Amino acid sequence: MVQFTLLLCLAGVACTDALDTSEKDLDLGVSPKIENSSESASTILEKVSDRYRKVKQIDLKGYNRYHSTPYSGVIDQSFDFELRYRSNEALDILWKDEGKTFAFSSNRSRSVLKVDDQIVDTDDDPFGGLLGIESNTGKDRFEIGRILFGSERTTGMLRSFEILHDFDEVQESTIDGKHCYLITGRNRTYPLTTAKYWIEKSSYLIIQYQSEMRFKNNPTRISTTTERYNYGLVSK
Repeated sequence: MVQFTLLLCLAGVACTDALDTSEKDLDLGVSPKIENSSESASTILEKVSDRYRKVKQIDLKGYNRYHSTPYSGVIDQSFDFELRYRSNEALDILWKDEGKTFAFSSNRSRSVLKVDDQIVDTDDDPFGGLLGIESNTGKDRFEIGRILFGSERTTGMLRSFEILHDFDEVQESTIDGKHCYLITGRNRTYPLTTAKYWIEKSSYLIIQYQSEMRFKNNPTRISTTTERYNYGLVSK
């Protein structure tokens, strides 16, 4: 079954047409010129965490690409999705993948997953349940949704950031004309997994997320998930 790791964001009030997200755009995620930043990774992630906690509603369109070199050939899949988040209580995600239409919804007390309008799973624990389902393919999906729904803490860093350590020096890059911090860290629980966040400097919105997973028993196998987020309506 598909794994769900959702997604969300924040910024000042903005209402714009979603930017075009195509597969070729993801190959241009980092500008040719990358510079080191004077800001520390922990300071930036604390500011991002604070912004996400304050967001009240958001509508966005995103793009997910999954690339893996497993034992039996290369997997390269991609899909577009739409996310709607309201008042820390309602989260809806729609996407199509492998010829099927998926719809996930949660009001924190109950989560429902539909495939082609048929309920295939429900759970009383949205994060520990449907949002964290482990799939046979190991796809890592909807990081923004996980950030929004994945932490009950009111101070400090959000759960997605707490599990990171051993950060590289913060760099600066550009995506879609937006000046971003580029933060790279390793996962404490799975040390062969690396996470990257491109964070817009002016708003502390996550513009792009990428995870890379390597496997101890098969060093030649690498699985990479890249997600790009384009914001329509966001409000504090």
